[in-house]
Amino acid sequence: MSLLCLTLCRNTLAANLEDLKMNTPHMAELRIDLLDPPERKHISDFPARAGIPLILTCRKKADGGEWSGTDSERESLLLAAMAGDFDYMDLEEDETSRRLVAEAEQRNTRIIRSFHDFKGVPSDLMQRLEAMSLKGDLVKAAVMPRGIADLLTLFKTGRQWREENPGKNNLILLGMGAFGVPSRILAQRCASFLTFCSPAGAEAAPGHMSRQTLEELYRVPEIDDDTQIFGIIGNPVLHTRSPHIHNPGFQDLGINAVYVPFTVDDVSAFFELADFLDIRGFSTTVPHKLAVREHLDREDEAVQAVSSCNTVVRSRKGWEGFNTDVEGFLRPLISRAGVLNGKTAAVIGAGGAARAVVYALVREGCRVSIFNRTESRAAALASEMGCSGYSLDKLRAEMDEGERYDIVVQTSSVGMHGTEGPSNPVPFYRFTGSELVYDIIYTPPVTEIMQRALDAGAAVLGGMPMLREQAFEQFLLFTGAEYPRKSSGMDQE
Repeated sequence: MSLLCLTLCRNTLAANLEDLKMNTPHMAELRIDLLDPPERKHISDFPARAGIPLILTCRKKADGGEWSGTDSERESLLLAAMAGDFDYMDLEEDETSRRLVAEAEQRNTRIIRSFHDFKGVPSDLMQRLEAMSLKGDLVKAAVMPRGIADLLTLFKTGRQWREENPGKNNLILLGMGAFGVPSRILAQRCASFLTFCSPAGAEAAPGHMSRQTLEELYRVPEIDDDTQIFGIIGNPVLHTRSPHIHNPGFQDLGINAVYVPFTVDDVSAFFELADFLDIRGFSTTVPHKLAVREHLDREDEAVQAVSSCNTVVRSRKGWEGFNTDVEGFLRPLISRAGVLNGKTAAVIGAGGAARAVVYALVREGCRVSIFNRTESRAAALASEMGCSGYSLDKLRAEMDEGERYDIVVQTSSVGMHGTEGPSNPVPFYRFTGSELVYDIIYTPPVTEIMQRALDAGAAVLGGMPMLREQAFEQFLLFTGAEYPRKSSGMDQE
């Protein structure tokens, strides 16, 4: 297992002690470069008050820290701090102070030799780790993967290190930024002695997650060689709520598995990573629902019908693709609206998400009209699905003529948290209060179009019920077990 190390990044020792009380890490790193100057004379008292193994770190600005003093001043500060008998001291690979090394040896303080690369993953990563191992008890590399291929390099390096250094457990290897997140969760697969985390509400370094997230959501300390890996791929993807559904499900059923978000820029490279890590299955979101099809050995009927795959499972037959968006979309809608046959539906948007929505509505017997900013895309999708497709201007004209729909489904990204531009794709729509408005966005939980519908007295559905229902179907495909809805509370809207 990999240990959880809490990076103490507050500007006072008292605040750092409070963070320790609020968390239960295996060990902690005290970043003394972040302390207010008056605090520095009390650093040596900290280990006795902390009561857990500590890493002493004074990070220079060149290495991503805040220390701006001279090398001599830094050496003196570290020497004075070491009187507190820290368990570890982090020294950069180019640190040449003999006094620090001698003092560490005298006090049985283990030296971590480290380097940070904020630009990428160096081509000589393994060689640099080997060179540092001659100067320290442990070696650490914090690098910035620029794509999924770089992330694969990290995992390969970790495996090679483990094979060449059996039983030593002396490597700390992690990726920073969005592409590096899986290396922090799957630190054990990187052969990393520990993985860093930050106190809630703070981020000590790019890609840090909170102790609660790593321990309670991803159960990092429990990950071992037998843990099955599942995940979700997309770009961006770190906003996803899917880990909050699948991981509690694994825990409730006692399944040794973890569900990890992977930011993916190259689908082919991800499949290489999936083979290397023996990933058992994954969800697919924007923009990869079409690209994954090139790597599948089998597809279900829904994937073929909507040309979109949101679930991939490894089986004895190879990679199998499924689409659970169709049923995930329909179940909450039918629960709220009842029989759909014969009802009219306006679908806003003609992208990938709209394909599953339109297919589902047409299959249930709805009379569907698709409205999109680019009319040709709406018409093309409508032609495939056997319905009608128009521009948004046509919908505006219908409003003026008094035309109304039983169901309005918003499938575009307009209004999603974090997106720029307009927050409502159809600000001109005049609700009567008799419609059911379904926005498949789930962040925020109430979008502008939903709020306007509510103000008019209409019924609304957000995207969270759809997210949950399609995830429940995925969970069954991943594990062969029904999702434990009531035990985890995920049956609540």
